[in-house]
Amino acid sequence: MTLIHHRDQKDDGSYPGVKRLVIVDGEHGAKSLMMVVLSVEPGAVIPTHTHPVEEAMTIVDGEAEVVDGNERRHVKSEQTLHCLAGVRHGFRNTGDKPLKLVCAFPTAKVTRDLVDGPQP
Repeated sequence: MTLIHHRDQKDDGSYPGVKRLVIVDGEHGAKSLMMVVLSVEPGAVIPTHTHPVEEAMTIVDGEAEVVDGNERRHVKSEQTLHCLAGVRHGFRNTGDKPLKLVCAFPTAKVTRDLVDGPQP
């Protein structure tokens, strides 16, 4: 078993106002799992994107407007979104405190493809 301290992980600087830490992936020794922890500042956006694999996203704290395929919905803490492979999704923090998410993928390395069009 490997103990991973979040404080030791580097923010990958993906998006302005978003702290994105890859906690578990192939570089950490995983064979078929990737976990990412995100903190999204109020008003900040995770642009609409897709992945070639499914994703589970648990909202640990805060609230957001989410693009889910062709729909928009409001999510808040203690809810989990399950997104199938290839479905476009993105977030805008609509609250007054950081939105905190934990995301899991069934692969040790995931790619994301940004989608043109309206952002959350």
